[in-house]
Amino acid sequence: MPVSPFAAALRAAMRASGLTLHGVRTRLLRRGISVSVATLSTWQTGTHQPERARSLRAVAALEEVLDLRERTLTGALGPPRPRGRRAGTRYDGLPHADAVSDIVERICPSDRAPARVLCAQEEVVLTGAGLLGHVGTRVVAEARADGVDRCFAVSYAGPGYDLDRITAFATRHCRVGRVRRDYDCGLVGAEFLLDRHHRAGDAFVVEYGFDVGQRFGECEYFRAFSDPIGLYTVEVRFDGDRLPVRCYRFDADRPGEGRTERELVLSGSGTAVVAAENAESSVCGIRWEWE
Repeated sequence: MPVSPFAAALRAAMRASGLTLHGVRTRLLRRGISVSVATLSTWQTGTHQPERARSLRAVAALEEVLDLRERTLTGALGPPRPRGRRAGTRYDGLPHADAVSDIVERICPSDRAPARVLCAQEEVVLTGAGLLGHVGTRVVAEARADGVDRCFAVSYAGPGYDLDRITAFATRHCRVGRVRRDYDCGLVGAEFLLDRHHRAGDAFVVEYGFDVGQRFGECEYFRAFSDPIGLYTVEVRFDGDRLPVRCYRFDADRPGEGRTERELVLSGSGTAVVAAENAESSVCGIRWEWE
């Protein structure tokens, strides 16, 4: 792919300055602007272009750090790239919608063949030490065009997590492809390459997940839907002697908006389960209380 004018200008300025990516990040931090080394690297190579307001402020600060004339970098930025919504998938109702769209574009081609999710099942395992062990997902889908050969997942890690320790794994009918991280928003995106190409009308199953192995500071787990899904189930398993005193199902039209809650009965094996039919543009999850 040709290098964008912005990426070429940034790369030339970096070479002329003699600074490393870590050095540039340190100087930005002194100005109160936090940009990860990984993000700077994607800007420099042209695989990712700054578009959000916070990123544009960082680019303006880069001109000072690299001793460039005003608009040397900001003037090299072209118009915003088409986002996921234009490619046929909605992200505007999700947390960090722009970041989700960006990370999907970095792991999957925008012209990928579409598929419809018929059923998705998730298993979330919390250990007795309060660690989030892993999140496993099983998806039953139907190809809507010839050539369906991959799928993707974006995991919200949130603040306080070491994203480099979160790894994607493939369980059945796929293998892990590209994995990208957004350190600013706490996202890990993974591409899963299917074991065969599917034709329109084919139903297929794929199983994958994320290993986390870190202390789980939150007391809830949710899934935000970008596309309609026939049936979604989530099972949160408390694997250990410590069990929550209350569990609740919650639903909301959008993340951060008013939610409805209903108390759940924890099974004898320490598991809480929620099922949602025909979920669309909504959030569904489980919340628990320790005392």
